[in-house]
Amino acid sequence: MLEMLADPFGNRLVSGKSPHPEQGQARFLVEVADPSEAEEFGYTVNGLLVSDFFLPRFYDPVTVPGTRYSFGGHITAPRTILRGGYISWEDTATGDWWQQTWFEGKQPTFHRLGKLSGSGSIREAIDAQTKTVSRLAASGPSSKPYLAARTLTARVKDSTGAQADKWRAEIERLKGANPAAKAFKTKAKGKKAK
Repeated sequence: MLEMLADPFGNRLVSGKSPHPEQGQARFLVEVADPSEAEEFGYTVNGLLVSDFFLPRFYDPVTVPGTRYSFGGHITAPRTILRGGYISWEDTATGDWWQQTWFEGKQPTFHRLGKLSGSGSIREAIDAQTKTVSRLAASGPSSKPYLAARTLTARVKDSTGAQADKWRAEIERLKGANPAAKAFKTKAKGKKAK
């Protein structure tokens, strides 16, 4: 949802310095949840696990002490990723697309994607080339925060389901009660008695 709000068409680009030390200026694809997408950095809202996301200062040219770069505070410097996350950009000098990913190992790695092709959005082209959907489906949730959130979500589902049943019963009672019909009958009986 957050990525749809920040970039509904999957084509929004923001300029900044490339994370790759051998590159200069870059154009980053705005994907607010990708740099910190691992479930261990998420939080719960009404029992549902949601991803941490970066804030507008994420693209700042330099790190400023005390600045919040992500909602959860996990990202501590501009244009950096956390374990389990990634970031995509175009090297403006060459037109090649790149990703920095941290899916395994002790450090993030760089991947040259080359020129993008396809008729869809930039996001679609990158996801198709990097097999993002397959990776996410195969990774499966395993962290303690995710499992805790799943348990909480099940509890929330039970309690909200019970509350929904109560509201449905109340709606049916009110539909059957028809207070306007009762008021009309009372007035009609009063007129006959006179």
